[in-house]
Amino acid sequence: MRFLNTETGEFVERPPETTRYAILSHTWNEEGEQTFTGLREIQMRYNLKALCSRRGAASGSGPQPAPASPPAAQSDASEHGSLTQHPFHASVDTTHALSPVTHPDGKASTRLAEGEGSVENGSATSSGGSRLSRPLHQLLHFVRLLFLLPASLLSSPSQDLPELPSPNISSQTPGLVVNPIQDPPLSARGSQSSMTRCCIWHDPDLSSKVREACRVAREAGYDYLWIDSSCIDKSSSSELSEAINSMYEWYGRSTLCYAYLADVPSDEDPRAKNSAFRKSRWYKRGWTLQELVAPRRVTFLSADWVFIGTKHMLVDVIEDITGIADEALLHLKSLDEFSVAQRLSWAAQRETTRVEDHAYSLLGIFDINMTTLYGEGLRSFRRLQEEIMRRVPDQSIFAWGRVWMIPENSRYLVHHLSLQANAVDDMLESMIAPNLSFLSNACGVRAVPHAEVYRRLQLPQLPAAQYIPTPHGIQMQIPVISLPHCFADTAVWYTEEIPQPQWYLAILGCEHSELPGALLGRVCYIPPSDSGVEYLYCKNLDIHHRDYSLLSGFSLVPLSPTIIARCRGSILLKTVYISLPALTGRPSHSFNEDFNETINLILRKKTCDALRTEGYTAELQSPDPSHATTHCLTLSRLRESYKITIEYQHTFAPITHELRIKAYASLSWPVDHSVEEIEAVPSFAEWQSFVAPWQWTSSTEKLAFFLGTSKITVELGFHYAGQSHYFLHVVIDRSRELFEYERREPWETWQPGPDFRPSPPPSPIVRIVHDDLSSPPKFEMLNRTQIHDVKREGNLSKIVDGESG
Repeated sequence: MRFLNTETGEFVERPPETTRYAILSHTWNEEGEQTFTGLREIQMRYNLKALCSRRGAASGSGPQPAPASPPAAQSDASEHGSLTQHPFHASVDTTHALSPVTHPDGKASTRLAEGEGSVENGSATSSGGSRLSRPLHQLLHFVRLLFLLPASLLSSPSQDLPELPSPNISSQTPGLVVNPIQDPPLSARGSQSSMTRCCIWHDPDLSSKVREACRVAREAGYDYLWIDSSCIDKSSSSELSEAINSMYEWYGRSTLCYAYLADVPSDEDPRAKNSAFRKSRWYKRGWTLQELVAPRRVTFLSADWVFIGTKHMLVDVIEDITGIADEALLHLKSLDEFSVAQRLSWAAQRETTRVEDHAYSLLGIFDINMTTLYGEGLRSFRRLQEEIMRRVPDQSIFAWGRVWMIPENSRYLVHHLSLQANAVDDMLESMIAPNLSFLSNACGVRAVPHAEVYRRLQLPQLPAAQYIPTPHGIQMQIPVISLPHCFADTAVWYTEEIPQPQWYLAILGCEHSELPGALLGRVCYIPPSDSGVEYLYCKNLDIHHRDYSLLSGFSLVPLSPTIIARCRGSILLKTVYISLPALTGRPSHSFNEDFNETINLILRKKTCDALRTEGYTAELQSPDPSHATTHCLTLSRLRESYKITIEYQHTFAPITHELRIKAYASLSWPVDHSVEEIEAVPSFAEWQSFVAPWQWTSSTEKLAFFLGTSKITVELGFHYAGQSHYFLHVVIDRSRELFEYERREPWETWQPGPDFRPSPPPSPIVRIVHDDLSSPPKFEMLNRTQIHDVKREGNLSKIVDGESG
């Protein structure tokens, strides 16, 4: 591990297991930090080896071997910036002892006692110091100070001699402000012109952060300090990968971690409600999570390097800021005792400069080693989850999304709310969370051990969870309950794309802290497969309350012991596959694209060819200057002389980044030198997305036209093509048969009775017999129990409902 020597500023290689060192946690400056390369260039300007040879005391363990080359050659190498890459001894210059900042009480004399002794430029050092007592060392130090003080004043007449601090003053004293370090006096041995400056602290190119961090650590008695920005050679991918995988351990082994809060002043109460301490950027960065949790001792420093407090002193405030339990912060519990979902939620709201660092900054939190591949984007987070699944027997990793918190006074899942199951964007269909933000609400999810899940479900067998990677995806066995069976007495609406029998609740081995005893069920659907490879896709539920309010996007449903007991006979153990993302032919979800207020729709040749086989020609008209957000698609049926016109209109909300697209459809044909027109049922389809830059493939919507015995269905949708460009999805289906058209009224128009029990509202019915397509039918839509009159010009037909004959 490469450290900075706090005395000389030189890099030192030492094993962290046997080294007492401090470590710095900080947020990186937007203008950049002092890198390893930059700091090394500064070190090359100074004769750091000469300083080490004069000090004589090794910073490594044991004496240094005799040099293999003559002194002249050694001096040459030092002047050219040769750095020591192995443990070395940092001796104490007798004149350097004049600087009380670099030599806290006791340290200088100890290092002198351990040195081998040398005589250089008339300066004598003592030998056999190891046998001297501490008081004698202090007396010797004082005598040297008296002899060298006049020479020091003469050599630096313009500099004030720094005051000698009290030996008991520590940098950890609350409110203590230590003046910036003064230039150390040049050696008093010989003429000033022949002296070589050996320390980097006053180099104008040295970062103030490096200088002050070393000063604080040095004053606290630490010879070594580690700073990630300066001690890692990021030009070496292998060194960077090793450092990332070892960083949690390095912070954990440190004797003390300094957390430098560059945006927090020293003159405020950190406990205040709106204090800068609570709002510090340090709490919002991804890497600082492990830098807060891993070390046992953390000392917070203000912008001017003043002591604020320690992790133990401010643990209640830190828990309130971060949501991390004090048992984790103070190492009262092992991190293994916190669920995967909880640990991921700690990082869900944190930010990183590189998207890959969302995953890499969590490796230590889960005790996982993983190859770092910058450039892989969100795949890094997926790889992290796969590693967690292989290493940690915890299904809370699948419990991302919103939990439907059923009120305590509701004994049963049924008879409470009416539900509408809706499809969601395909990027969210995998059991594996797309990114960390989806786990922001998972702090209350606790893991339930496999033995306890087995006891609650009381199934004949429940194998321990295993996740097997295959070419089809990740194979797993999981217990599921049919969603229709679970909500048997509740009104549930299902999408046309997914039949009712394919909906399930996948039972996870976890529960919410506010609903103890209730396992969480993940809303999903499992399409049947003749090949035996059944994929599990996640979906959401929209919930309609009795007061007609709508709560949408629930992914998890709590299953109380009562529900489990009632549905136990319907629980199935299914072998399913978690789908893998497409490696090619699919756009990556990058968030670096520009947000345009207009979009472009594209009609592909293959879509036109498919429509032509159905007897339709398609023409797409692009927006004109007067209607910049409107596209018009015309589908012409030449054989029967009618046209279907679809007008796409889109709007963009710059604040919420909402994209909304509406498609209005109408059918027209010439009749007696005029044009008749009817609207579709429903009259328009609508799509919306809040995930900028809207790289999504939409769900499909269907609009229908009724012409006599014909029902013409137009299926519409979009496929992402590129930035602000979408391919149109258009499919036409026409059926010629006597049909029954059923339409449900919106929930808002249905008023519950006094004895409310959720059930579908009454549906109007229309039966039409009409073979002549040359003129449009005219009809009224009445109640199911009433007669429907279908009127034409000059002809009246009465058709009664099937129930009444």
